[in-house]
Amino acid sequence: METFTLEELVKKLKKIKSLGFVKTVYANDGGIGATLEKLLGIKENNLKLADWGEVEIKAKARNIHRPAERINKLLKITFPYKTIELRDAEDGVGYQLFRNDQECNFLTLSEGERNFLALAYFLLSLNTQDANSALSETGIVVIDDPVSSLDKNSIFNIFSVIIREVESKPNRQYIILTHSLDFFSHLHNQYSAELKKGDESKVGMYQVHIDSSGSRLGELNKMLKNYKSDYQYALKKLWDKRENCTLEDAYLLVNLLRRAWETFLSFKFNVSTTGGLKNLLDKAYSEALKVEIGSRTEVKDDLKEQLTDESRQQCLAMYRYLNYGSHEFQDTDAIDESVLLDTPQRIQSFFSVVKTLDPYHFKTISGFNE
Repeated sequence: METFTLEELVKKLKKIKSLGFVKTVYANDGGIGATLEKLLGIKENNLKLADWGEVEIKAKARNIHRPAERINKLLKITFPYKTIELRDAEDGVGYQLFRNDQECNFLTLSEGERNFLALAYFLLSLNTQDANSALSETGIVVIDDPVSSLDKNSIFNIFSVIIREVESKPNRQYIILTHSLDFFSHLHNQYSAELKKGDESKVGMYQVHIDSSGSRLGELNKMLKNYKSDYQYALKKLWDKRENCTLEDAYLLVNLLRRAWETFLSFKFNVSTTGGLKNLLDKAYSEALKVEIGSRTEVKDDLKEQLTDESRQQCLAMYRYLNYGSHEFQDTDAIDESVLLDTPQRIQSFFSVVKTLDPYHFKTISGFNE
């Protein structure tokens, strides 16, 4: 496996950036990571997990068995409100899963819990005391989307675990890929001083840009680079695409719109007592309707009924759009492209509610391009 000094890695990434469009190795969520590995000359060494139905993770090849206690320490940090525990199997070959001291099947794990266990096992495998298995102190580590299907608290805890690993091995080179704005914000805040200095000898942040010709590695969007809040970035992108966007744009915009809604509603209403996103949307559209009706000198019953029905339909359409289009909803098998065709209308509906409920905030948003 090829290794680089930090300076060599920066030069290599800049060279990759200069290539422009590069076709991915394969067309799925892992294509970008695999393409980077190929361009950097990194031999792929993904951790292969056994079938969860077998109720064990067997130690194979160079991945020798890791003591369950070490994984449990990371579990307690990341899921402090859950009672998940791994115990070494009696034969010493795999693990047994316990919840509340009761043995259970690995199939009971959520997707986020499974992903975290894979990450925990992977990080411990990097630093094993076995010389034949341990990664070199100057090795390269690629971590691809480590926070998939996790809630906000767990995302921060995962971030803490990864940063502890990164800071403890200053001579290693870490490449972290993510599409989570929450996770990105934690990374951005962690290294904000280095980013402001433009010091790429320690850390560099790049963005994969997608257009009609394909994808390319390029500069980080200025809104993401210069502002602490990813909410501002989401609003800027939504405002720019509020009247027209391609289907390719829509795949990003639907997730940004969900992020914008969540942030705006969390400030506007008491999230802890209002409930989930559906209830919050109902409340937002209902409050906006009250303001709309209250602003009119006289509203007849038939007009009030019409406005109420339109508001209800807008709310349902918004929830359907977010539910079927956003990666954040894990109860859908695939993104419904027909729903994404309504992206401009949904963005305009969002800004209409914001304008009604918070005119000053809307004025700030509409001034982004001035």
